[in-house]
Amino acid sequence: MFYVVVVLFFIFFMFLTLIFYKYLYKVCEKLNININKNILCVISIIIFYGSLVVGMMNKYVSVVLVFILYTILLFLVVMLFYKFLMKYKWFHKYYLLIPVILSFLFTCYGVYNMYNIDGKSYNISTNNKLNNEYKGILISDLHYGLGVKGKGLFNIVDEINKLNPDFVFLVGDIVDENTTLEEMKECFKILGNFKTNYGIFYSYGNHDENIYSNSKNYNKNILRDNILLNGINILEDSSYRINDELTIIGRSNGYKKSIEELVNDTNNDDYKILLAHIPIDYKSAKDNNIDLMLSGHTHAGQVFPVKIFEETFNTSEMIYGYESDGNFQKVVTSGIAGWGMPVRTDYHSEYVILNIK
Repeated sequence: MFYVVVVLFFIFFMFLTLIFYKYLYKVCEKLNININKNILCVISIIIFYGSLVVGMMNKYVSVVLVFILYTILLFLVVMLFYKFLMKYKWFHKYYLLIPVILSFLFTCYGVYNMYNIDGKSYNISTNNKLNNEYKGILISDLHYGLGVKGKGLFNIVDEINKLNPDFVFLVGDIVDENTTLEEMKECFKILGNFKTNYGIFYSYGNHDENIYSNSKNYNKNILRDNILLNGINILEDSSYRINDELTIIGRSNGYKKSIEELVNDTNNDDYKILLAHIPIDYKSAKDNNIDLMLSGHTHAGQVFPVKIFEETFNTSEMIYGYESDGNFQKVVTSGIAGWGMPVRTDYHSEYVILNIK
């Protein structure tokens, strides 16, 4: 399946390159610019793939890449309706500007949406398994250094503290391979300011440990020390019990232990919350009496239309939101920021409020 997805993406980008070439050709034609088609083709490839490659390495160039991609897609849409709209003089005159204007507005919205963080609430039923009510906060995919950081993150922490949470769950990818050592230290120092009744709990995601970088800004031991230094509990294939009725279980990066192994050392009657960055293994979670599973990872697509690809190819068992399956409930957050580019044109950035009662 992985190779099929790679081939499909390659075909998709080749198709976009062709559309981009046609768009530039139309622009040159409109402006009465004479240029050799072969030269224009080379220019199209350089601009498109150049912005693609550089955009993957530079978050600011990545915004330009998003703008180009949406211009191409919107030009395709315009051309699909070209024959129907040509009867309007304004369309004939400005149809090449329409994709640029709409793409610019859509990209600006995406940048705004990345930094505009909402609090999303879910009411979680416990089927009378708990004697107490709890309020939890779910945060995932901060990828510190890309979106909100510094004072902005501190303001979010202060905003959440006013909710008087019982616990905060940090469910992976809080930092990544682009986070510097100084930023990593700053990040966990700020997150350590959460005021909770029972603690802050952290489970690793696939990016936290810098596994995708050859030149690591810090290693796992330094990361772990800084997390613990700021009073944050790490749950790495381990659990933490509260009030003799609730157990929080955290999976390790790579899911080294099965869910069945993880619940072996827990009380059968406890309400069990599983922190698992990647939303998979739901059947196993349900079969092993997990009551609530919390995940992130998907970013709910982040940049439209990625979510459509995620859903089509089942990259995860759930992409976003809340679902219940009998007594088993699951939540996947879109994340408090994003990865790679400071643009979010799909679902909003969020932290999740869990009213467990």
